[in-house]
Formats: sequence, structure tokens, C-alpha cells
Amino acid sequence: MTDEQREKKKESQTRYCAAHPGKVRESKRAWQKRNAEKGREASKRYYVRNPERVRAKEKRYREENKEKVLENARKAHALRFAADPGKYRRKAERYRKAHVEELRVKRNRYHAERRKAVLNHYGNRCSWPGCNVTDPDMLQIDHVNGGGLRHRKELGCGPGGSGTTVCAFLIKNNFPPGFRILCANHNWKHKANLERAKAGILRVS
Repeated sequence: MTDEQREKKKESQTRYCAAHPGKVRESKRAWQKRNAEKGREASKRYYVRNPERVRAKEKRYREENKEKVLENARKAHALRFAADPGKYRRKAERYRKAHVEELRVKRNRYHAERRKAVLNHYGNRCSWPGCNVTDPDMLQIDHVNGGGLRHRKELGCGPGGSGTTVCAFLIKNNFPPGFRILCANHNWKHKANLERAKAGILRVS
């Protein structure tokens, strides 16, 4: 077959594929099912000859089908984990031990970003009248009507509480009302006022 004949054949195949995409797909699937091993070998040879083209095509597919790719990855991982959960737990444990500092930095950055999102939503400054504190290191999340200790227990926090757990709750629930930002001093002041109000000593200001 001459080069001219090959070119004409290629053009004819291209026109047929464009005119009958459904038939072509079904034909390819049927051939792959009958010749699974040949198909794998052909794919390997094509990848060796065209690595950049294959990677570009895969990248384009992932970008155009992000949700589908993620869902397929989750299902595949779930099946592998169910087949041998101990294997993945041991692998995860080895990774944690080998990357302690890296994981610590990532975890701290992740929690800092979530805390920043919460502070920004609730005003990013102390909401106590006359207070102008905006330093994020001095700001705390306050339960407007009290009950913070009970709420933290419901979330599974320890006696000292957990700001990261509360931030996760607020983000997950789309920043519900009943919360505000106070500086550390005014948060303690608000707590003292609530305790005195319960004892009938001082009305909450």
C-alpha cells in the first residue's frame, strides 16, 4: 500500500467514525472484550510511542469529568479496602510515621484556613460594644446564649474544648446563627456575666 493509499484510507476511516460514533464505540468494545490481552498489549505499545499525547488526553478527561473520576476513585478504594482493611491501615500507619513533620504542617495549615473562614464570616473582630480587637490570635468563637461547654461535649470534644471541632461544625452547617466572635477578655467577661445572671447577682450586659 502506497503512502497516498494509506492517507486516503485514514481519511475514509475518520469520516466513518465521525458519521457513526455509536457504531464505532460498540465495535471497539466488542473487539476489546474478545481480545482483552491483545488490547492491553496494543495500549502499552501506543503509550510507549505517544506518552505525551496519552497524558494530555487523560488530563483533559479528568478536568472535564472531575466528579465522575472522584466517584470512581472512591468506589475503587472502598473495594480494595474491604478486601484487605488491615493492609491499608498498616500502610497508613507507616506513612504517618515516615512523614510526621510534613503531616503536622499540613494539618496546622488546614485548621488555620478553616478558622480564618469562620472568623471572616462572623466579622473578623470582637463584637463586644466598644472593643476594636482584630488580632486573630486574640479572637475566640463564642456561643451567644451560653451552653458552649455542653455543645463541645456533644461534638465529642475533651474537657478543654476544641476550636478546630467547633470550626468544622460551623462550616458543615453553613455558619448558623447563635455564634459570634469575641476577644479572649470579653469572652471571659461574657461567661462571668452569664454565671452571675444565673445566680441573680447581675443582669447580663
